[in-house]
Amino acid sequence: MKNRLYIFGGYDGVQRLNDFYYFVLSEQKNPELPASTLCLDLKSWIGNPEHADFTFVVEPGSREVPAHKLFLSRCPYFATMFQKTPLHERTNKAGATLKLEKIRYEVLIEVLTYLYTDECQITLNNVMELFETADLFGIERLKFMCEQAIINNIDCENAAAILHASDQHSAMRLREQTMEFIIANFDGVSKSPGFEQLARTDVDLLIEVLKSRK
Repeated sequence: MKNRLYIFGGYDGVQRLNDFYYFVLSEQKNPELPASTLCLDLKSWIGNPEHADFTFVVEPGSREVPAHKLFLSRCPYFATMFQKTPLHERTNKAGATLKLEKIRYEVLIEVLTYLYTDECQITLNNVMELFETADLFGIERLKFMCEQAIINNIDCENAAAILHASDQHSAMRLREQTMEFIIANFDGVSKSPGFEQLARTDVDLLIEVLKSRK
């Protein structure tokens, strides 16, 4: 057969073996075959009102963002919401509306991009908001992706804020690694504005940090 590597025989130092193995090699691509457009096609549906059956209203400004329940259902939060929606509302062409008072439009678009394509742009400017939104909607893989991006960028200035956020959102892996960073770099972290804010807003967590230094 094509694209296979076969190996037969062997020797264990005492006797000859009759072992048989085969490996599937990578398939050769036809250069004339057009590249897949699946990801681009799915991205074209983000915010597209065509066939949309759900609408987000982003505050402030009441900016409407049309969406499609088929993709939103990948998220446990929305899947549960749609299951509880009465039949007459599910069949309503206009669909349901959800107001989001604390989620920025740009962050919502990245969340939708993830639900439609399994990809999104995670940057230092949006990672904390994406993390909090992923936690709100129960999108665990996106939450994990954000956690990893945050872990890769922990420093003395942001460590206290990250610890507080991870504690609030039950992100245990992020919490543990941030705590380790703070203990190892306590002198620098303790002089940051974020640490002062932590001391004012979460005394219990501050005490835990101080006890962990021993």
